[in-house]
Amino acid sequence: MLSIPCWLRRALVLTSFALVAVHGHAAAPAHRLVLATDASVEVVAPDGARARFAPEFTLLYAAQNPNLQTRWGRYTDKGLASGDQGSIYHVLTWGKPTSAVVTDEHVADGYDPDADRHYGAGRSPNLFQAGKLMTLRATGAREEGGRILWTFAETDGVALSAELAPAADGAEPRLTLHARVTKPGWYSFGYTGAPRCAPTEIEELWQPLIYTDRRFPEGPYLEASARLTIPTTLVRRAGVTVGVMADPAELPFQPMPVFATSRFGVALRNRAGEAQPMLFAPILGGAGSKLAAGAGFSFTHRLVVTHRDIDATQEHLARTSFGFADVRHNALGSLNATFERMLQFGLSEHARFNADLRGFAYDTDVPGSVKNVSALHPYSLALVTDDRVIFDTLARPLAEFFVSRERFLFSIDPNAKGQSVSSRLGGLGAPLSEYAALHELAGGRTPFFLQTAQSLFGQNRVLNLVSELRGAFWANSLALYDASGDKSWLERAKRDADDYLRTRIDTPPANFEDPDSRGLFFWTSFAPQWIELLELHEATGDARYLEAARKGARNYTRYIWFAPAIPDGEVTVNEGGFAPNYRSGPKFPRVPLAEERVPAWLVSEMGLTPESSGTSRGHRAILLACYAPWMLRLSALTGDRFLHDVARSAVIGRYTSFPGYHLNTARTTAYMKPDFAERPKDELNAMTSIHYNHIWPQIALVLDYLVSDAYAKSRGAIDFPSRYAEGYGYLQQKIYGDRPGKIYDTAGLHLWMPRGVAQVAHPELNYLVARGDNRVALAFTNQSKSAVTSRVRLAPELVTLAADARLRVWHDGQPGPVATPAADGSFEIAVSPEGVSAVVIEGAQAKVRFQQQALARDVPPLPAKGSVCELGFRGARAVAMRFGAGDLTSIYAYLPDFEREIVRCTLHHRQGDGAYTAREDRAYPFDYTIPTAGDAPVEFYVEVELRDGRVEKSPVGRVLLK
Repeated sequence: MLSIPCWLRRALVLTSFALVAVHGHAAAPAHRLVLATDASVEVVAPDGARARFAPEFTLLYAAQNPNLQTRWGRYTDKGLASGDQGSIYHVLTWGKPTSAVVTDEHVADGYDPDADRHYGAGRSPNLFQAGKLMTLRATGAREEGGRILWTFAETDGVALSAELAPAADGAEPRLTLHARVTKPGWYSFGYTGAPRCAPTEIEELWQPLIYTDRRFPEGPYLEASARLTIPTTLVRRAGVTVGVMADPAELPFQPMPVFATSRFGVALRNRAGEAQPMLFAPILGGAGSKLAAGAGFSFTHRLVVTHRDIDATQEHLARTSFGFADVRHNALGSLNATFERMLQFGLSEHARFNADLRGFAYDTDVPGSVKNVSALHPYSLALVTDDRVIFDTLARPLAEFFVSRERFLFSIDPNAKGQSVSSRLGGLGAPLSEYAALHELAGGRTPFFLQTAQSLFGQNRVLNLVSELRGAFWANSLALYDASGDKSWLERAKRDADDYLRTRIDTPPANFEDPDSRGLFFWTSFAPQWIELLELHEATGDARYLEAARKGARNYTRYIWFAPAIPDGEVTVNEGGFAPNYRSGPKFPRVPLAEERVPAWLVSEMGLTPESSGTSRGHRAILLACYAPWMLRLSALTGDRFLHDVARSAVIGRYTSFPGYHLNTARTTAYMKPDFAERPKDELNAMTSIHYNHIWPQIALVLDYLVSDAYAKSRGAIDFPSRYAEGYGYLQQKIYGDRPGKIYDTAGLHLWMPRGVAQVAHPELNYLVARGDNRVALAFTNQSKSAVTSRVRLAPELVTLAADARLRVWHDGQPGPVATPAADGSFEIAVSPEGVSAVVIEGAQAKVRFQQQALARDVPPLPAKGSVCELGFRGARAVAMRFGAGDLTSIYAYLPDFEREIVRCTLHHRQGDGAYTAREDRAYPFDYTIPTAGDAPVEFYVEVELRDGRVEKSPVGRVLLK
């Protein structure tokens, strides 16, 4: 059983009561229904919006199995027809049966050879060609008991009736269909009576997952309920938003929605090519669509009519129909406990870092490969946690990786395939901003980083998958301003961003051909570049960029789950005593896991996204929610409560250590266990997918959330400066550690969170620890809706308290009386519901280790000329990097061996006039870290033995350190 203390069980019960309150929201004014003489009904919303709904259903019928299957869509839009398979989004198709794909090739996570192929001539994604089509229109209508009843003539063995009624709680009116059939077959009943308009009249639209803004589907594509973040489509025209939504009861919480059990679908493009919200249930050929003679079928729709725009309509439906609210808390323990377990896991053998290849095993997707996201994550975390081991084993090797490798994904096998893997040491395989931020994080001491960033501006490059990064993007100008201080870069960033606001934010796109998208696949490429806009606002203070960032973030929430509704009380998970199976087969055994009864909210996907457009069939919800801290900050800056609730829903109460990647086929607590990821790869991939390169980004996400939460709750009074880590895909994060911040009136504080530095008794409190001159400060954020009091104790081996130490305390921004710690150095802190408290301990001395060496101020930079040496021999080069004082200067040398001729490479190096040290390597890649001591120049040369037995020797190169 999931171990939950008694006090926490009581809190879970209170949360359930809170959910009841959400589901049973106070009655709002009811919609009015006005029956017209032609049997249509005008729905008048409480806000005055009006729309007319016709009594029309479209019936699809097939006497034989229509063979429903998903396939890659065939698109004319170049954005959708991209990716390494020529398509980035699946569609439902019907038609000629096809054989299953049998392959011995490795299948990457999220992919399925059966679905990941284009449909042939015998299949069609056209909903209206899926079966025999009949349009049924009511022959009569009457009002009865506050309802409107539509009657239909029996047609081809189908008896139909429908009733339209206002909801008693003021929610959207219910349209309930009742059908009975007299002949067996496959049936789908579509409501096609909603208002329609020409595509040119559309102000904005939404068909989950990918159709937003004015991006109108190329064909009448039906989207299955399993892939609907809210089960509706919406069209806005002439200031009125209309939609046809499934009643929440039609999308149950259990079992978890998947394609195989999808009971209905929605569409937006009708037969005439007009925009019209439609809903079809069941999906022809899908679950529940095969009916016997005499069988009946019923389904309840909700009709959406409002003056709200789609942002506001989405939030309204999420909150009122599906009960979305801020309901999560630290049911599994504090986020700090999770953070420290993650750090331990990330340094263990389970993290599968390949020191020789300088990368994390990526064999879940591409066998034999390694992949990294950014050197900035472990570098920042080494600084904040004061841990030299993280720096030596991960941060510096990853920085070296991005000097020599040409892409994020690397294999020593030149014949390796998949995800655009590279086997070349072609160099500079990270975004421009990576090198700019490395320059900043390292204190501006390594000219190579800034020179590299400057050299990459204007170069369009492909570094991940087949996604192109535009070199002259305005966010790159901002990165160069941050790194160099040259205001001309800021002016260019603002000028180009202003153009971006006009063309992308103020003008809703009508297609997917966005040159600044980084290549469509992840949701960050479908939405505007809202994270970078927030960074630009922070650099300029310009409110236009802040509002644009907020609008972009709201657009991003289209890809976040707000359905199904969370039921009250508990649900059973791990049914049958096993974790759910994500993959099957001899390699992927079922993993025993005790059945549990847990609060339903604990295992809900609300607040999370699928991974991407291309993998959304199999990835229900990923746990690497990098958007959450950004949304917390945006909420604090703009007052947008929806973004706040989304952010908390994505992170709080989710995991206790590294959780793997995603929720997929059924609800489970498997990934919540502290030792979940301490398993062999195939065992993990039986339940989720394991991407070892995600470990340190996930740890950085947790730290970013802790810092951003304190910032948000204190309204900016607790603030630590950040740098921008771009990574790839959706892995954009803030990183910390190189500069001091503040906690209320105390400035000059460095985040300082070595493992075990504080013991905080109450698990509802997350916290930050920072150090200053003869002081240590802590900030506590309450994750519950109850007041909390907790005992806090600092580790005496890490913090020494003077005999006269004093505590200065703040509660929700208000200073309290000065206090003294107990004899054992502990103290008690009270925090209001969802509040923030802080303590500054005067007379506390932090025992700083690596952080002090890394942040030493009296360390000069390396020389701008001479700290990089191009040897002029087979592409060999050496790059000096200075990360702090003492031995934190090193030289990275590598020889590309593009022709793969070398069987042995020996590096000879010395510093000053000392003897040469020889280091032999008999396996590609040939790269080396050369330690230094002092600032004497380093000389080096290489000897290589070729496959034909010849031996070559390079000239001697020299690297200057001053």
